[in-house]
Amino acid sequence: QQVWKAIGVNEYFDTVVGGKLPLVSAQSLHGKYLNKFYPDEVKSLDKRIKTELKGMKGKKKNSRKTGKKVRYPLGTIFCDRENDRKYLLTALSKTDSYNRPHLTMKDYVNFLLNFWEEVDKFYDGTSVSVPLFGAGLVRFRNQNMTPQELLELMIWTLQKSHLKMAYGTKIS
Repeated sequence: QQVWKAIGVNEYFDTVVGGKLPLVSAQSLHGKYLNKFYPDEVKSLDKRIKTELKGMKGKKKNSRKTGKKVRYPLGTIFCDRENDRKYLLTALSKTDSYNRPHLTMKDYVNFLLNFWEEVDKFYDGTSVSVPLFGAGLVRFRNQNMTPQELLELMIWTLQKSHLKMAYGTKIS
């Protein structure tokens, strides 16, 4: 059985990898995903993201110089189901003027609570694989988070969520 794989992206769901002021780092899971599945053409993905997230409460930020202009709430999910893929792209981080991902502790906890709620909406009886969110390129403001602390927060928010997994499925 195929597993949903979660990938953290920025709040704009940017899809441009690399460049002078990179929107998506080629070393991130998001960058590797884009380079693997959309190496030459991300326009179809951009169109699908825009269509699927149309009903979400995105806020337009016209002052942003590069990348997309609509910012989505942390925890928002776009499901990539194309060609037997099962990926959950989720708005994990905010970005600064240099497109660097960052979060506060409050943002992180809210992200996780929203993420589990969103997973519950898309959950179809399939196991879900998540990375250790926040352990990569995300910068925490005024806080140093150890991988152990990140994992403990992920587990705590999962326990507080209403997500119920069917027998035989799991979160890894």
